[in-house]
Amino acid sequence: MKTYSQFLRINSVLLISLVLIEFTGCYSSRTLTVSEISPSDIYLIHSGNSVFPVYSVVITEGMLTGEPVTITNNNTKSIKNHIYLSYGSVVRTENNTLSVPALSVTKIVQKKTAPTKTVFAILVPTLVLGSLAAVGIVWGFISFMSLFQE
Repeated sequence: MKTYSQFLRINSVLLISLVLIEFTGCYSSRTLTVSEISPSDIYLIHSGNSVFPVYSVVITEGMLTGEPVTITNNNTKSIKNHIYLSYGSVVRTENNTLSVPALSVTKIVQKKTAPTKTVFAILVPTLVLGSLAAVGIVWGFISFMSLFQE
């Protein structure tokens, strides 16, 4: 079995971490108030163990209403707006309209990508790894050249 140097092991761990950060990205969350709900966005309404994707969300007469959305392949991870309801809230669906009492809304969260966090999460490890590699190359070259000097 081939053994790998400590440098290669550390390098592989850093590169794997870098790739994982790149593909997931960094997100920041912000809590919205009920008045900040935008009808043009799609929201995921969380009620107990159930999740309802809804768009055209509006609040009228103490009721939060919206039109249910059919999501293909169960891809709800792309939806960044979440409405959380208190436990035991009644969610009604009639005539292609989902309605919930507005008082049962406990939290509204909007997740946005933070490109600066992602760039720094990639840039800093890359610079550190690059500088370590450059030091290693220079050190190796100096060591190699010292073998031929007497």
